[in-house]
Amino acid sequence: MFSSKPRIFLGSSGKQAKLLKAVARGLEDVAEVEPWTTTFNPGRSTLDRLVELTQQVDFAAFVFAQDDWTTTDASQTGEASPRDNVVFEAGLSAAHSGSGARSSCTPTVRSFRATCSG
Repeated sequence: MFSSKPRIFLGSSGKQAKLLKAVARGLEDVAEVEPWTTTFNPGRSTLDRLVELTQQVDFAAFVFAQDDWTTTDASQTGEASPRDNVVFEAGLSAAHSGSGARSSCTPTVRSFRATCSG
């Protein structure tokens, strides 16, 4: 069945699944939402599916949260950073569709609100 709504892929780390669900619920009335949590199947290459998705969706949005710790030298100093796979997926999406067709959300821990851009 054809839908007049745009199709959007949502990406995040596993730690941000609750926020991802909230974003998906907020978009359901205006878009066909394709969250990563329901998109990938066992036995199929994740990279192949990601490339396929870039051709199937109209938009993509990604949650960049401070889920990892990135060190900058041997002294282990570093900073909180988003998961590498989320950054990769956003880059793959942007490379395919251009920067105008993707957005990012950065959760603010203290206020439990998300700052979104794009």
